[in-house]
Amino acid sequence: MSNTSAHTKSKGHRQIEKHLKGLGYEVTSEFSIENKSYDIFIEELNLLIEYNGTRWHYDPREYDATHYDDVKHRFAFQKWLKDLQKVDLAKTSGYNIEVVWEYDWKNTRRVKRPR
Repeated sequence: MSNTSAHTKSKGHRQIEKHLKGLGYEVTSEFSIENKSYDIFIEELNLLIEYNGTRWHYDPREYDATHYDDVKHRFAFQKWLKDLQKVDLAKTSGYNIEVVWEYDWKNTRRVKRPR
């Protein structure tokens, strides 16, 4: 597990970090588990946060599972499976994880507390 900086932060990722820091949390960006990078980690909550952009992660509210991305050469369901595997890795590694969709962040500006 480590902190990396190879990933470029999206606007939503930066906004969530700023929001969490404003609430007094110490935030680590690009936390890594088994070579998988997670957007945000809050150690005191043992919480990973993944920000899923509508386009990059094919929000199911906007995309059908059979949507094919000609640029990424994959179907939406393939990305969804990869994202689910990443969530499972976090959970089996003992972390709490919350996925925040772009649509939800833009409309609520809230990050749920871990269950």
